[in-house]
Amino acid sequence: MWKVEVIADNSGEWAGNAMRYETKEEAEAAARDLASRWLLVRKWRVVKTKRTIIEETVEYYSEHPRGVTVVGHCEYAVNGTHCAVGRCLIDPVAFQKVVGSSSIKKSMRLDENLKPEYRGHEIGFWKNLQMFHDNSFNWEEGGLTVDGREAFESLLERWS
Repeated sequence: MWKVEVIADNSGEWAGNAMRYETKEEAEAAARDLASRWLLVRKWRVVKTKRTIIEETVEYYSEHPRGVTVVGHCEYAVNGTHCAVGRCLIDPVAFQKVVGSSSIKKSMRLDENLKPEYRGHEIGFWKNLQMFHDNSFNWEEGGLTVDGREAFESLLERWS
C-alpha cells in the first residue's frame, strides 16, 4: 500500500491523510490530482505505508538471508546481505562506512539516506523494525518462528 504526502505551507513538513492506494501509480495519480486542485501544495511524494514495509520485510527475509555477521551482529551491509534498514537504503555500504554498525539515531539523517519510497517514517518505527530483524529468535529457515509471528503481529498492531 502507498500513501500521498504533501508540503502545503512554509514549515517544510510532510503531511498526509488516511487515504491508501494499492499501487504506486494510483498514489501518484492521486497526488497529481490533488496538486492540480489545491494551490497550497508545494511538493508531493508517495511512500510505502508502515504496514507494507513490515510485511515486505517478513517476505524478504523468508527468502533471503538476514544481514548478520558470522558472530550474529547485524550490519547494514555484510557479504552482499542487508539488515532491515539496510535493505531500504539508497547505498547501504556507503551508509555503513559513515555510521558503522551503530544503532539508529536521529543524528544519522536516516530519512535522506533511504530510497524515496521508504521515507517519511519516524526513527522509532525504524528502530522497532530493526530490532525485529535482529532478534534471531524471530527467524528460522524459510520465515518466522512462533515467537517471530507474535513479534510480527505486535509490530503491525503498533505501527499500522
